Formats: sequence, structure tokens, C-alpha cells
Amino acid sequence: MKINLIRSVFFSLIVLGIVTGCSFSKENQNTVESDPVKETLYGESLSFSLDGRSWELGYQSRRDNEILLEYTLPGETVNTWKELVTEQAFPSLLQQISSKEFMETMKDTLLATCPESSWTILEENDSGILYEWYVKNCAGNDDQFEIARILSDEESIYILHYAVKTESPEKVKKEEWKQILLAATIRKRAKE
Repeated sequence: MKINLIRSVFFSLIVLGIVTGCSFSKENQNTVESDPVKETLYGESLSFSLDGRSWELGYQSRRDNEILLEYTLPGETVNTWKELVTEQAFPSLLQQISSKEFMETMKDTLLATCPESSWTILEENDSGILYEWYVKNCAGNDDQFEIARILSDEESIYILHYAVKTESPEKVKKEEWKQILLAATIRKRAKE
């Protein structure tokens, strides 16, 4: 069985776990709203809009204090995807490692696993790190391109990813996805 590269790389890096949640708002099927259960536990979540297509929650994992959400297009699954959006959060991780160190660990793991891959930081500032990578000729995995953004607050690290299986990353709508990722925010729960 083919291993999903995104899962294998990022699950191997989980130190504390992933925490986030969502639901699709009725007004805009592409706006991801916060999960009340998650907000009760952690007080925050990611808020973002997608590209206008009908993305569906295809997988979620909740283990201990971790949650992973993966969105697919109609007719695709998390095992048969051509395009995939992944939302992750790592609560309290900033107490152990910075966002930059975390990203460097992901990069080192990916390049060690798939040496013909490339990784580029597109933008780095106080609001986060935007990066892309391209995996090619990696045993057991399809060629794929990913653009992602790491955001953080006082304690937690969040990552929003867009991945596409392709042999031609230059055909990916990089600028559109860059803008989608840059528009994502951390939504804090209102204080009571």
C-alpha cells in the first residue's frame, strides 16, 4: 500500500500533537469556521477560505491532544486524492521549539526521505512562514507539490497546506494558493 507522503513526514514530526477543528459555514461552503469544542479546549482555531470549489472534510484524526483535518474534492478521498488541503495545529509546541526550528525539522526530514526534492521559503515575517516543496522520484510516493503556511501565537503552531500530485509544479496555481494561505488567520475565542 502506498504511503501518503504528507502523513508520513508530518506524523513522524509530531512532538505534542495537532489540535484544531472546523465546520463549513452555510453562507460560504469554502469558508472554514472554528469548532466550538476545540475553542473550548484551546481558545483558538484557524479561519480561512478556499478556492471556490466544493472541498469536503475527508479525514480527521484526534489522538491525545492532536487533531489533523484533511479536505478533498468530490470524487476523491484521502487515499486517492489529486489535490488535498490539510489543516494542523500543535498546541503548546512553541514552549519547546520555534516555528522556524519546526519548519527546518520538517524540511530536513523531507529531504532525508526524498533527496531529489526541493524546499523553498517564499516569505517569512512576524505573521508566519510561507514555503513550498516539490517531491519527485521518491520511492512509494507520487510526485507532488505543496505550498504551506506556518502561523503561530503565544503557545501554538498552526500549519495550513495545499498539496497537488503533479509532475509539473509550474502548472499549479501557486499565486492563488499563496494568497489563500496568506489570508488565513488565527481566530481567538472571545473572552467571557
